[in-house]
Amino acid sequence: MMLITNQDVSNLLKFSKEIEKNIVLIATRGIKVDTVEAIFERRKISAKKFRDSYGIPIIEYFLAVVEGEKPLGACPFMSKLVHFLMQKGITPREVFDICMGLRKSLVAFLLRKDIANPALLMDEMAMVFDANLSGVLESFTDLYDKMQENLEHAKMKNKRWQQTSQIINAINTKIIIVEDGRIILANKTFLEMLNVDNLKELYQKHTNVFYFLEGVDVYEDEYQKNIQQWIEKVHQSNKTFKTKIYNQKLKKGFVFSGNITTMQMHQTTQYIITLNNISKYILDEKILKDMLTHDELTGFRNYATFEKLLGKIIQRAQRNDIKLFLAIADIPELREINENKGRNRGDMVICEVAEDLRYLVDSHIYLARLEGSRFGILIQYENEQTAYDWCVKLFNKMEQRAEKKTLAITEVDATESISKLMVRAYALIDQANTIEDSFVLHDFQDIIEYNKLPLQSQFTDKLSKLNSIEITVFYKELPLVSNAKILSVSDERINVKLSLKQIKAVQNDMIIYFKLTLFDTVKASIQSIDIDNQTVWIDRFRFDKHSPLRRKLYRIEADKNIKAYLAAGEREDDVEVLNMNIQYIAVKIGRKRSLDINSQVYLEMQLPLRDVFKQFSSNCTVTRIEKILGGYKLVLLCHLNNENQDMLSHYIANHQRDIIHDLQL
Repeated sequence: MMLITNQDVSNLLKFSKEIEKNIVLIATRGIKVDTVEAIFERRKISAKKFRDSYGIPIIEYFLAVVEGEKPLGACPFMSKLVHFLMQKGITPREVFDICMGLRKSLVAFLLRKDIANPALLMDEMAMVFDANLSGVLESFTDLYDKMQENLEHAKMKNKRWQQTSQIINAINTKIIIVEDGRIILANKTFLEMLNVDNLKELYQKHTNVFYFLEGVDVYEDEYQKNIQQWIEKVHQSNKTFKTKIYNQKLKKGFVFSGNITTMQMHQTTQYIITLNNISKYILDEKILKDMLTHDELTGFRNYATFEKLLGKIIQRAQRNDIKLFLAIADIPELREINENKGRNRGDMVICEVAEDLRYLVDSHIYLARLEGSRFGILIQYENEQTAYDWCVKLFNKMEQRAEKKTLAITEVDATESISKLMVRAYALIDQANTIEDSFVLHDFQDIIEYNKLPLQSQFTDKLSKLNSIEITVFYKELPLVSNAKILSVSDERINVKLSLKQIKAVQNDMIIYFKLTLFDTVKASIQSIDIDNQTVWIDRFRFDKHSPLRRKLYRIEADKNIKAYLAAGEREDDVEVLNMNIQYIAVKIGRKRSLDINSQVYLEMQLPLRDVFKQFSSNCTVTRIEKILGGYKLVLLCHLNNENQDMLSHYIANHQRDIIHDLQL
């Protein structure tokens, strides 16, 4: 780059000041040229923005070159102009027309002046202006050619991709294309099998998108460690592999034979995995035996297979000093669901739990359906906390569905037999089934238990802005409500001051209830009590789907000395009266036998009214049956006459007065 001398542009120098005074006019006229205006309209370019950002600065640089202040052919605005025009998709011809528009405007301005030698003036202007113009055109042409080449390359790649997609979609075999351990293309039959519309939905639902492969029979260790390395090894060995895949659409597991080939796409290698359903062609004894060792409904391993797997993995864990954990998931009300809603609904609930398990499974987790309502989960994680945290995720997912689920986890002791391990795990889940408000039951010592709502940060933020909150405590089924003052709020618990009646009624681990905007009803457990200061610490916050706050009728806890029996047909049973309101009575029965929802029964009991027991009897309809510890809870809708209605109302009113009297002492 060089500076020009005054002698090189002596004629232009005479008009430099006039050009400077009229620079806006010259730039404006430059963009008013017909060809330039047409380009700006076609490419949606703002004429004013172009004039101020590029036209005027280019003419200013032109003057600086003429006056010897700037080097020839190094205008920085030309480079900016090139990139701006590239973004607008302009052709080299259009760039030339825009630059010539500025040049024509400048020439027209000078030719209006009294010029002694116009030819020399035009030569000087061409030397200065065209030096920059040629650089712009050369730079733009290079960039334009490269851009066209990239566009053509992208078109070819997209065309090839579309052709590949069309080809694999026409094939019934399940096909996926993998690059760097990620599925980048899949055909329709594969997506339909997993019950998703596209790969984006698959990635949104599953962090591990290869979850659908339920074990492989080739290089299983590599498969568990790194999917990409497993794919490469299977391809290099030229082996086929067998796997089991659960068809989400058909709700059934099938055996597939898989092959892996490659195709080269520029710098990367893409692996084509084809999966052929061979379930109906399997005849050899080994595969038939494998089918017999898996649960038909869920596709999971059955108890016998899981027990054998436990033995193998425990031995391997001992050698490698790896921790193992056994979790049991249960549907405690499955029998009642089958009896009251039908086996189809029961099977659907089982499949829902299986679906939740598949959603969260990874290569360190092994699944089995142990028996009717129970699932076994073998977890190979580094410590108790990570295993517990995984169970919390599973429980939260299962809890989103209607039916009750329970979950328990224990650490595997490699020194005890598998039968003892299973007995210990079963005892833990049995215990979880007896707890009314169970969560993830465990026998770990030093872990941080999950006590948070799904929207915990919003929840605690909401509480921190409040001075008080309406809290309800149920004492013998009677609701005690107070506006409790909030003393302290943290992520894990809150400290509140209760009313005098409430502080007399509460106990550790008792459930309390309150409502918050956005959260509906929240229940929590009382952690500790300070009777002198009337304060309690509350933790384990969770949503309550079946809150007693929604009850339209107050109920009371029945006296323990009430004698009652229930008649259904020719059968009579002694029952324990649990609670009641003026319409419904809940009783506990040892065996429900043929009783069902809407069964008609006859209830008779001795109601204590002050010091006198009165005979109460009523025809009833069974409206709810619930499995509880030691039997079944039946909720009965009583069809009362006036006499029995008065008797029940008096008993409830007397009982409520007695409860209030107890709390006032």
